[in-house]
Amino acid sequence: MERVIAIEGDIPLLLIAPHGPDDENTALLGELIQAKLGCYLVANNGFERADYVDESKDKANCNNVEHCKQDIVKDEFLDPIVAYTNRIEQDFYSPNIFILHGMIDIPEKRGRDQLDMVLGYGEGNKKNSYSCDLDRKNAFVYALHRKGLGIYTGSGGGKYAGAGKNNLNQYFRKWEPNPNVHSMQIEIIHNLRKDKASLQVTADFLADAMSEYLEYVMAVESEENGKKSAPLPKGWVANWEAIAHQKPSY
Repeated sequence: MERVIAIEGDIPLLLIAPHGPDDENTALLGELIQAKLGCYLVANNGFERADYVDESKDKANCNNVEHCKQDIVKDEFLDPIVAYTNRIEQDFYSPNIFILHGMIDIPEKRGRDQLDMVLGYGEGNKKNSYSCDLDRKNAFVYALHRKGLGIYTGSGGGKYAGAGKNNLNQYFRKWEPNPNVHSMQIEIIHNLRKDKASLQVTADFLADAMSEYLEYVMAVESEENGKKSAPLPKGWVANWEAIAHQKPSY
């Protein structure tokens, strides 16, 4: 079995699963979404999460940029990410990256919305480091909302915010800055990826939401480039951005 799965795509979207052996079924989830969308995919399938890099023991934290910069992890994991991102930028202008993670199930509490996923985009406690344009974050939140998923956003400075310097979500902001790249991380509860049946349903929902998100991106980029604006995805309400903005954080 290869330690890292790298699959080329033909749309401006790259999926990354950095913790395949530890976040159960996230690598497989990436493969299922890739098969449906035809997007790019880089999935760690062999490096187990650790505080150090040891090639002989298949140890590394592929969500830690400092680990990703070390030779073996760079060759197998980071280099394909950079190559695919560059290819998307050349072909489509703006690369869109979604990083798939797993989180524990959160027991429901009275008065709290259902929590299925947490979206991290660089919200900080005192200082923000947004890994994507905020309108794109809102577009994806709304697309997930339309699929009936309980979506939260990562609270400022929290462990799901995707704001830390060494977090892979910040690679194209704090390490190799490129404002054309838009990255978000998705934390998915265990119940949505625990077995083959739930995994397929989750993959279908995520793929559909990502497809709608890309429709929105096409509309925005047509306008920005002085072309006739593409229409927003079918069925989006006028106040979609306000709905997305009002989602709770965790």
